[in-house]
Amino acid sequence: MFSKTVINEITKVAEANGYEAAALLAIVDVESAGTAFWNVNGEAKPAIRFEGHYFYARLSAAELQIAI
Repeated sequence: MFSKTVINEITKVAEANGYEAAALLAIVDVESAGTAFWNVNGEAKPAIRFEGHYFYARLSAAELQIAI
């Protein structure tokens, strides 16, 4: 579960963008596995998942050749 600080920040973002706070909190909870930050080599980093399949689907054929 998120800390009170993280919940407050998510609520502020929701309200500023016209979203229901509970809905945004639910999405963030599911997408981040309930953790706002991951410990990466001793540093707190935002929980952002790299979606490799989506990234490569967005590349053009020329960009794909360079990547390989």
